[in-house]
Amino acid sequence: MRTFIALNLDKYALAAFTDTLNAYKSHLPANISRYILPENYHITLAFLGEIDRAILPILSENLQILANELQPFSICLRELKYFPHEEHPKVLAGMLDPSPILMTLESELVLMLKNMNIEYSSHHDYRPHMSIAYCQDLNHQVPPLPKMLLNISSTIHAISIYESHTDESSSRYEKIVEIIF
Repeated sequence: MRTFIALNLDKYALAAFTDTLNAYKSHLPANISRYILPENYHITLAFLGEIDRAILPILSENLQILANELQPFSICLRELKYFPHEEHPKVLAGMLDPSPILMTLESELVLMLKNMNIEYSSHHDYRPHMSIAYCQDLNHQVPPLPKMLLNISSTIHAISIYESHTDESSSRYEKIVEIIF
């Protein structure tokens, strides 16, 4: 099963962000081909890829231990940007302030996965973001994004394990474990 570990916006921030994005969609470039449904928005901490379903109980136990050390914390969506690179974007993303708590959580999660012998390699420095839409693969100049500052705060109070179901036309994410802190 294709899995990842993520955080979710609270319902107030999700509603505010969805309303803002809907009002702004007509100003976005045509290379944005497929929007992610709001119920699938999440902040990925670690994409694990294919894992054996049999390790879910031990992964959940270890996440619970990690979550026991956490208190609810705030994050802030700052602006829309192409991700991972402006020159060759894969997604349109809501970029987050890299809060110390969020960055520490991601580091501790990576260490936990390593200690569990779960193969996980971050291909880049962690840049917290929430994917909003997929971009068409363009072989020419990528249209610039209009500046869109968001400043939407959310309280994070849980960490979740998701299963990813994707095909050519859609992506669906199923929350299979949620650990509230």
